[in-house]
Amino acid sequence: MRRSSPDWSEVGFTKIETINPSALAAMKMLNSKAKTGCIYLFSLLVGCSTIEGERLSDGDELWCRYVRNGLYDVQRDIFLLKLSESYGNAPVDFSLTPEASFRNRSSIYGAPDSVREYLENGTTSVRPSTGREYLGTSKVVGVVKAGTRIAVVEAVRYRIWSWFFGKASRVVVYADILDGENKGWRVDIQDISEGKYMESASFGNTTYFCPDDSVLKRAMGVDEVEKLDR
Repeated sequence: MRRSSPDWSEVGFTKIETINPSALAAMKMLNSKAKTGCIYLFSLLVGCSTIEGERLSDGDELWCRYVRNGLYDVQRDIFLLKLSESYGNAPVDFSLTPEASFRNRSSIYGAPDSVREYLENGTTSVRPSTGREYLGTSKVVGVVKAGTRIAVVEAVRYRIWSWFFGKASRVVVYADILDGENKGWRVDIQDISEGKYMESASFGNTTYFCPDDSVLKRAMGVDEVEKLDR
């Protein structure tokens, strides 16, 4: 297993002070002269942000239809991406992401247009992801084939606060690849999940993820098969 047990203590789920990514993305759009005069304005409007993470306990409704140690079979060929920056600075450097032509909406981390073109021609150009410019550009490591099995191992709720935009939270689910040539990698599975939204007085608007049935199919574990046989 190459990366099946990352050290979450490296993150510690403490508050991380950052310049708000929205400000960074906006400043990239300005020319150098405009930047000089506007950085202070952006700083006043946007201010700093904090990100704080905590693991979800078993049974929390924000797991949606995922379960810890649940097994899922991948239903189509998808990309394994190396991330330039993981969400919340988590110690997970990879994502499972469908080809960009699979959906109308963009993925979190971006992806090439076609798995077939990648396999036949080596086309690795990653289409930019919507609203995630500050996460940098992902790189294609390979393809995870249909039929590959993954095991969900962790879900983390990231609480985000910004002086200008207020508070929000996002749940990210992580899984291990159990077989195939990419066996052993721990991956972020936001891009093969369906995003849902819930209002919360405590955490602001919360984005959480359920399995995307067009990409993942729940597989029975040994314990579940034994229960059916009884």
